[in-house]
Amino acid sequence: MGSASELEYHLVLARDLKLIKPKDHTELSQRATELKDAYVLFQLKRIGALCHCARLKKAEG
Repeated sequence: MGSASELEYHLVLARDLKLIKPKDHTELSQRATELKDAYVLFQLKRIGALCHCARLKKAEG
């Protein structure tokens, strides 16, 4: 998650320094947000799967 936040910072800096167009900044920022959202969803699913496995082991044990 830290790398995605760092990317957002660099996008803002590039826009402010006029290295990229505001339109490009908007598009790239949206894509970075989508990546962060997908990462969070992946982590939630992974944690849910781990909890499910732990419950199964406990029930077996």
